[in-house]
Amino acid sequence: MKKIHLSQGDIRQYIYMRRLKQGASVLGLILGLGVLGYSLISSVQSPSAQVGAAVMLFSDGFEANNFKMWDAQTNGWTISDSGHQGSNSARIVGKATNAVIEKDLPVFYKSNYNLSYWFKTSYGWNTDDIVNVEYYDGANWRTLYTHSIENGSWTNNAIDLPQNALNNSDLKIRFRGTVGSNASFYLDDVEIKHLGE
Repeated sequence: MKKIHLSQGDIRQYIYMRRLKQGASVLGLILGLGVLGYSLISSVQSPSAQVGAAVMLFSDGFEANNFKMWDAQTNGWTISDSGHQGSNSARIVGKATNAVIEKDLPVFYKSNYNLSYWFKTSYGWNTDDIVNVEYYDGANWRTLYTHSIENGSWTNNAIDLPQNALNNSDLKIRFRGTVGSNASFYLDDVEIKHLGE
């Protein structure tokens, strides 16, 4: 085997290059750990901070046994001990005319609002019994949905608010019903969300 003779300068250069490579490897490891840490932190941001995440703007399951989370309530609405989830729900009792619960909704976003709630009716519902789900567009009340058919089991209804319900600072949501003496309308788990841009 042919022997290779290295000068002191060659040896020093070899050692220097080895140390330089080792330093680059350590630096790469540090940078890699930094990127991983940033990714982990980003992945646990709160939902409201993430692009496209749903934001809950209002929620009421009536478990507080009152209507304090609503901005207006008229005679005819009461708290019932028949709930979809939990113990309670809201209820329009018989012989109620234009009974209203109403919620002011601050507009933080310009699109993608969704209203969701659970409802049922009692037996004895007839053609004179009606509950409207309405929104105020800044000038007029407009109907989103009308409940006019008997439905004796809890059912979910989800409604995307139309564009003209938005872009105003006076947006309100309300449930308004007229129910005869033999019928009742139950409402529970009302949620209003922004579904993300």
